[in-house]
Amino acid sequence: MKPIYLKMNSFGSFVDQEIDFSRLKENLFLICGDTGSGKSTIFDAIVFALYGQAGSQYRSKYNFQSEFAPLDLVPMVKFVFEIQHQTYTIVRKPKHKRLKKRKSSKEPYTFVNETVELFLENGTVLNQKEADIEIEKIVGLTKSQFMQIAMIAQGEFRELLKSDSDKKREMFRKLFHTEKYNTIIEILKEKLTALNHQLNEMKMFVTLQVSQIQGMDSSQYFEAVKNGQLSFLESFLNELELKFEKQKEEYEVSVFHLEKILKQSKHLEGPILIHVITKKGKGYKFAEETPDKFHGISSFDIK
Repeated sequence: MKPIYLKMNSFGSFVDQEIDFSRLKENLFLICGDTGSGKSTIFDAIVFALYGQAGSQYRSKYNFQSEFAPLDLVPMVKFVFEIQHQTYTIVRKPKHKRLKKRKSSKEPYTFVNETVELFLENGTVLNQKEADIEIEKIVGLTKSQFMQIAMIAQGEFRELLKSDSDKKREMFRKLFHTEKYNTIIEILKEKLTALNHQLNEMKMFVTLQVSQIQGMDSSQYFEAVKNGQLSFLESFLNELELKFEKQKEEYEVSVFHLEKILKQSKHLEGPILIHVITKKGKGYKFAEETPDKFHGISSFDIK
């Protein structure tokens, strides 16, 4: 996924904030700012736009509305992103308070339910549940998987490290869309099993014939050769050699195509890695003192 544009209205600590990711040409960049400046809110906004939930386990999905914005400003997140050369736009509004039109009531405000719209490149607009299903299909990850792979919250990276190998394999397979390569591997394994089975049968047959020949004396052996009783063995060995050459050629072709596919897979779109550094933290100081270690990395500050 490649983020392109993010707009937040009355969301978290932001009253009205826009971020144009398209200005950043590098694949790796930093989001910097003082403690409390809203760095994590950017992550919350992206996750909320995609899944309608908070990015952090410590934030409720019902408290996104900014306390610094007037109630007549509707809280909203607009997120534009690109996946596999297709651009998508999501506009999601969280459940929020708004002022009542009639002020005679004891309660001056009422609650408005969450809404979501997904805009596709072909002009199609999906709403609510239909939009949520399509978004997850487009991203290819559940919210839990997304939080463990593409956007890891501060302090939660260890959860990915602690997960078992099968779970990691499944997550990365979904992330890089390598299911088809796994299918190819399974097919090759099945072919290998079948070839091993044929080989074992041939070994048993040859062993049996050899044992019969070893039990013959010289006169019996020459008599068998004279009468053509052992000609089947020569024919069998020739047939075995032809089968071996054919299977070897098929195997080499399969390996060639698999290596070609794996090389192509290196050019698949990966996630954009976003790392948060607090200006007061050691990481920011390290980045300033050793710029050569951060070659090709862009950053922008959240004031």
